[in-house]
Amino acid sequence: MPTLPAICEITDPMMASESHYVGVILALASTAFFGFGAIVKKKAWAKISAQSKHSDEGACSCWREPLFWVCLGLLVFAEVLKGVAYTRASALLVTALWVLSIPITYLFSAIFLKETLTLLREMGCLLCLMGGLVVVNHIPNTQGCVNTLSQLYERLIDPMAVVFCSAALGFTLVLLYFSSPKYAADGPATSLIFLSIAASIGSLYVIAIKGYSVATMDHFINSRSTFTEPLTYVLVSSHFTCCAVHFVYLNKALDRYNVSSTSSIYYVLSTTLTLTGTAIIYREWSAMDFTSVTATLAGYFTILVGVILLHADSIYRSPLTCFASLSGGVTRTYWPAKGHSDFV
Repeated sequence: MPTLPAICEITDPMMASESHYVGVILALASTAFFGFGAIVKKKAWAKISAQSKHSDEGACSCWREPLFWVCLGLLVFAEVLKGVAYTRASALLVTALWVLSIPITYLFSAIFLKETLTLLREMGCLLCLMGGLVVVNHIPNTQGCVNTLSQLYERLIDPMAVVFCSAALGFTLVLLYFSSPKYAADGPATSLIFLSIAASIGSLYVIAIKGYSVATMDHFINSRSTFTEPLTYVLVSSHFTCCAVHFVYLNKALDRYNVSSTSSIYYVLSTTLTLTGTAIIYREWSAMDFTSVTATLAGYFTILVGVILLHADSIYRSPLTCFASLSGGVTRTYWPAKGHSDFV
């Protein structure tokens, strides 16, 4: 197996910088559309539940509700923007920027759904924003060490990559065919299953879309016939399959449970798996020095602390909830029964 360079080199700094900022803009736009789409979807379900006498009737009538189609379009558009952002910028950068979907969702929930935005949640949103800024400021303008389709092939057949992809796919299949029917009733177990499926298959989706980006750039920049290679079509088919499964199960969680809590849990799971997969295959960390790596890890840790604070006053009965009462009282949220009226 040929040895690939340990350090990533940016062959065209101007092109890399332009692609970097385009990726930033696309990622920010994606978070805004996702947050607003999730809120519109909850409004749609609330309207459907109010008009329907039975849960089955509500499930069928959603296709006749205009708000449902509006939110579906917003969420699909957000996924498209995120996918394009992964092709233009580092996976570390796009994944970090997606943390903004959490405070955006909380803000929109407070404005449009009248959900309680306590002091503790405001602190959590602030920490998420600060952590995201730290990460963005220390990630270089590079998309990793893989620049050609042949290099990508060598990385994909690496034992570590094979183990990760097999584990992610096997874990998803186990949840799809065995765990989901067992925990069909609404509750925290079902939510965790849906979000785990979306995060696990989503990590493969990111690997596939970045691989297709490598094949495209190799074709147009290096003048190689990558569109005749079987690996290119494997990446394309994997991308659409993983994207469809990811979109379906993420929206199943959004349909049944609190928007803000779902977004926060999904971010933690998705970030962990996505960064693990891209670090193994694309090795974007190798383009960073020790200071940048340390600052990036500190930024992600700050984000994690912010996510924990976002749930502290609604899940855990601890002294931390006393701080939330300063902003008008504590509203505790438990996993509700199916009915789509699970607003904080």
